[in-house]
Amino acid sequence: MGATAQHVGSLNAFPNLFAALVQIKSADITEHLNSRKRIINIALLLQAAILLLKWLCGKGT
Repeated sequence: MGATAQHVGSLNAFPNLFAALVQIKSADITEHLNSRKRIINIALLLQAAILLLKWLCGKGT
């Protein structure tokens, strides 16, 4: 595909960076939504939607 080691490393690090940034703001998000359960449900629905799209595109395992 022509990716360099730097490109692969950046793509590999992105999920961890995103998770760390979300953790920093999680208290503010919880305070804004007034419920941890609501945050879990939103994250669950987003993950299910991503998995559904992956499955519909034929790239799921």
